Amino acid sequence: MTELPKSWAECRLSDIAEVNPSLDRCPYPQDGAVHFVPMGAVEAENGHIDVSAMRPYSEVRKGYTAFVPGDVLFAKITPCMENGKMAVVPDLPNSVGCGSTEFHVLRAKEEISPDYIYYFVSSKSFRFEAEHKMTGAVGQKRVPTSFVAEHTLPFPPLPEQHRIVARIEELFSELDASVESLTRARALLGLYRQSLLKAAFQGKLTADWRAANPDKLEPPETLLSRIRKEREARYAKALEDWEAEAKARANGDVTRRPNRPRRPDPVSPVSYAELSELPALPCEWAYLRPSEMASPGNYSIGIGPFGSNLKVSDYRPAGIPLIFVKNITRRNFGLDLKYVTEAKAAELLAHSAEPNDILITKMGDPPGQCAIYPSEAPVAIITADCLKFRVWEEFFDRRFVAYLIESTPVQKQLGLLVRGVAQKKISVERFKTIAMPVPSLPEQVEIGNRLDACLSVVQVMDFEITSALTRIEALRQSVLNRAFSGRLVPQDPNDEPASALLARLQYQTPTTPIRRRGRA
Repeated sequence: MTELPKSWAECRLSDIAEVNPSLDRCPYPQDGAVHFVPMGAVEAENGHIDVSAMRPYSEVRKGYTAFVPGDVLFAKITPCMENGKMAVVPDLPNSVGCGSTEFHVLRAKEEISPDYIYYFVSSKSFRFEAEHKMTGAVGQKRVPTSFVAEHTLPFPPLPEQHRIVARIEELFSELDASVESLTRARALLGLYRQSLLKAAFQGKLTADWRAANPDKLEPPETLLSRIRKEREARYAKALEDWEAEAKARANGDVTRRPNRPRRPDPVSPVSYAELSELPALPCEWAYLRPSEMASPGNYSIGIGPFGSNLKVSDYRPAGIPLIFVKNITRRNFGLDLKYVTEAKAAELLAHSAEPNDILITKMGDPPGQCAIYPSEAPVAIITADCLKFRVWEEFFDRRFVAYLIESTPVQKQLGLLVRGVAQKKISVERFKTIAMPVPSLPEQVEIGNRLDACLSVVQVMDFEITSALTRIEALRQSVLNRAFSGRLVPQDPNDEPASALLARLQYQTPTTPIRRRGRA
């Protein structure tokens, strides 16, 4: 810690606040309603708290955390603590509330600013230390009360606490305005992206191309006929090879028992009822099922293995790489790699990903994001929350298909957009039933080229927005660092030294909580 101003002191949090204090519940009527704050009512990073929910006091007086206006709520459980779920309780009409047991409550003593405490415990430097002091099992780790109570902090005189809080709020208000502008810009980019995809997959983006290239258009009936004939021909050839192997085995020429090839599953055509719910297409286009578009080889559509088939204990420092949701969402297949042995990968062959496969998140926030596995990447194994789609590149352009999967019409069919809210999971069965609008291969390539050109600009702008948001967050932490080192506001020699205030607090006994100004 840098040297503090002379008027400051160092103290423990428990010197200036009661940690998880008891509450005299007698004054509150059992049949009355109180404000109820579950963990979800506290927003991450910004201190916003929703106290609008009400519950009968008789239902929540036991088994929940009680608090009063001015208390600081500090999420103690992972990942809520790391995400910054902290807030100051605002004024409450009936002066009491209850909430999740996963909150620590810090009740500032008299002559102490609750907001000063809030900003200190919500800073990333404090949360970083708290994260490394957590105890408990993985997924249920919590910050112990002792860490909060005994943690030291820089403590300024009371007038300077108020000046610091006022300056922080002034600067944060400016940063919040910038975040709001950037968030709006990102939303507009998202709308533009979906508008572009909508035009692409309704045939509007390439209407001029079709008019200029009538010789490259293939009637959908012809395309479907070619796909089905080629698939049947490949099955017939595989069956012929299997019969030859079986005959050779019967004659004692080979010892390995051949596997009979599996006839392609019948694909139900898109019904008239479905078509009535789908956007109209140009006459040169058709709706196809993913199974019709999949490569004729084995395991062209599949999900990752169930948890019992791939465990953490199977991970190795080298070998065949594993693909996780984060690799797909970040489009980075070299990120934090984990591996399995070649023998384990052979067991999981049905879950293998080959170069140029389309990989989709079947869970996540949101699900339905996809990326093309790079052409130079090694064969890998997808994990449980991933789905793979290996398209038949003789008839389909993988860039076109990847863009298509992320478009609104397909996302709606996958059940990911219901009243604008993302659901949680894509099943492989659901994926196989969607209807995908498809033109001839040359037009697919043209659409892929045009989307690449337009959306590369969107990607650059989105990256710049992300970078700006990262810089803003760094500025927030810089403001807090300056605040808690005495460099954010000037000192006033007329302020009572913090040591004198601390001396008075040593003799202060807990009193009935009074209403304090809280953060809205």
